[in-house]
Amino acid sequence: MTSDELRKVDAEVAEKVMGWTDISALGCGYPPSGPIGPNERRPPHTAPRLGTSRVPPYSTDPAAAWSVVEKLVSMGRKVHVETCFAGGKLHNDVTVSGTVEDLDSHADADEPTMPEAVCRAALAALPAPAQDGR
Repeated sequence: MTSDELRKVDAEVAEKVMGWTDISALGCGYPPSGPIGPNERRPPHTAPRLGTSRVPPYSTDPAAAWSVVEKLVSMGRKVHVETCFAGGKLHNDVTVSGTVEDLDSHADADEPTMPEAVCRAALAALPAPAQDGR
């Protein structure tokens, strides 16, 4: 994933898993890559923010990702994190399970890094949004 995509994952985890509100994703992932013209300026490097607080890099920093694991556990979820080498490739497998809104929930993620796998599994374990009128 690109750094822009990972910072968007960070903002989504902050909002949907960690409970942050009013997250501004402006500047997410800057500085952009690629050439710029002679009269263009790159925006400053910024990250998603809540007010003046920077959203932690949940998808790239193991310590920040572990705070997501701790949040899931505090919500009554079971989290299994496993890193193994198989088939000539490093695997970071994360499973999140538990009961959510009286339904059994189970989500898995296998990503190149442990922080990314934690974020993907945490987001996949969220209950589906309610469908209005259905």
